[in-house]
Amino acid sequence: MANSATVRERIRRLWRRDAEVIHPPVEVDAIPLSTRDDGYLLVAAQMLAYRRIDLAVAAATALGRELIVVGDGPERARLVTLAGPTVRFLGRVDRPTLVDLFARCHAYLVPGVEDFGIAPVEAMAAGKPVVAFRAGGATETVV
Repeated sequence: MANSATVRERIRRLWRRDAEVIHPPVEVDAIPLSTRDDGYLLVAAQMLAYRRIDLAVAAATALGRELIVVGDGPERARLVTLAGPTVRFLGRVDRPTLVDLFARCHAYLVPGVEDFGIAPVEAMAAGKPVVAFRAGGATETVV
């Protein structure tokens, strides 16, 4: 099994085996549609190098755009040093807080290539645009 066509192709390429794609369940019905826009950009992810959160932090800092980063991980200290005054790090947040952040953001960012990407699907359920690379799971989920 694979959680996306991207992972399916990786399995095919590396192990020469076929895999059935079963997308992860995402509880989109639990996320209310929102027309609110408080203007900030949002990233919610574990802070790992391959997630390329540094690209979002650098872009927001250079453009003076407000960015809220949710999550934690080994890259956090490095990301904080890259960030300008418009970038806020909230660490881990509870589910109601995350859903509220989706509801109020201007757009959700996926700066790296994800295998599937649950958070972008949740952001779209809230009615928010998702800005992502045209690669990985985003090619299957981002409208």
